[in-house]
Amino acid sequence: ILPLILHYTKSNSWIQLKGTAQGNALVAILVLLFLNPPTMSAPALVLSFLSGFAWPIGMYGQFECYKRLGVARTFPISAGLQIVGNALLGWLILGEWKSGRQIGLGMLGVLIILLGIVVSNVVFPLVKKEEEKTDKKAVLLLVLTTAGYWLYSLLPKLIVDGNPMSEFAPQALGIWFSVDLLVYVVGRQKRRDVMNRDGLVMTAVGTLYGFANIAFLYSISLNGMVKGFLLGQINMII
Repeated sequence: ILPLILHYTKSNSWIQLKGTAQGNALVAILVLLFLNPPTMSAPALVLSFLSGFAWPIGMYGQFECYKRLGVARTFPISAGLQIVGNALLGWLILGEWKSGRQIGLGMLGVLIILLGIVVSNVVFPLVKKEEEKTDKKAVLLLVLTTAGYWLYSLLPKLIVDGNPMSEFAPQALGIWFSVDLLVYVVGRQKRRDVMNRDGLVMTAVGTLYGFANIAFLYSISLNGMVKGFLLGQINMII
């Protein structure tokens, strides 16, 4: 429901990004205080941090395109590209597709998803209006920033002694550092323009992402990167 709520907020993409990072960090603090997750090795901490550091790149592209393309167009493109990328990475790097049958069916699924992306974003000439033309620059932004999501999903699966609750806090720290770089350095936003009433509202909304993130980490640890991500994207229907 996060994209739907964002549709009704008046804040810009930078405020949305910063608020989401803060809400996620609040959930991470609750995890540390009340669940006392086990300690991790140094490589595991680094990989979790880098996973979080990559996430805001993908999220910024999504937030920006929610405004420029709309939720109904942005989400299928973003989720579809994530599914395709994660499926191929899961196969080529993690070896989650082993048999020829798995590879064949997996590639068929990828092609169907790509077809779905195209179909869901086509405006037929008979009903095409000037205001309905697709913003090609926004689509390109969405495609390029999706790489951040691929790393976010892949890196936790490279952790040998991984535990979803242990991974969550360093990942949240990576998200925080990356968002600050994007908001204050790339976006050239002033702190007073981001830390305002809209920022507090977005922090509350961002806690939704925090809880969803925990569920996602558990899902990819139990089901593998490809299946875990696919299950999470059932929300595309909403």
